[in-house]
Amino acid sequence: RLQSKCTLAALIYERLGIVVSPEAMFDVQIKRIHEYKRQLLNLLHTVALYQVIRAEPGNHWVPRVKIFAGKAAASYTQAKLIIK
Repeated sequence: RLQSKCTLAALIYERLGIVVSPEAMFDVQIKRIHEYKRQLLNLLHTVALYQVIRAEPGNHWVPRVKIFAGKAAASYTQAKLIIK
């Protein structure tokens, strides 16, 4: 598993110039975007976690890498708003 995370970390750096630690917990969701609760709740959890970390930077936080990818159907207005 660590080898796969190292490969993904290298790919992220190569394509985006962002350094991520393979030792971190990876939370990946890649799929077609719908108006489903699971996808929206995962995004809201990411924002809430970020706000808590910013408010309490001295706590011991588990390093995390959150990766979201996907696309919405051309006519799916609500899903496009979620992506935006």
